[in-house]
Amino acid sequence: MITFPALLALTQLCALPLLVLTGMLPIWLAGLYAVMSLLTFLVYGWDKRAAQRKQSRVAERTLHTWAWLGGWPGALLARQLLRHKSSKKEYKLPLWLSVGGNLLFFAALLWWCNP
Repeated sequence: MITFPALLALTQLCALPLLVLTGMLPIWLAGLYAVMSLLTFLVYGWDKRAAQRKQSRVAERTLHTWAWLGGWPGALLARQLLRHKSSKKEYKLPLWLSVGGNLLFFAALLWWCNP
């Protein structure tokens, strides 16, 4: 079953090519968001694998930084698909703050790109 966070992430990722096709977003910016999401998903996967193998982990601060830098869709999808960091309550607030901050920043970018 798809959760609200995963739906939100997929909506953002699906909106990127549509915004490029309509000329509302430069292709390089859409590509940057897509790449950051993919890289963030991979970093979460790396951390999940390290946790399972009892190896050195990726710091939570690093995971949050990736989310703040535009990779929040990848973070939300990794939490859903990899079941990573999904039960840790103290992890949720900083992640959702990054989602909210990124959505506000993205809305400002769309406004700036389309005066």
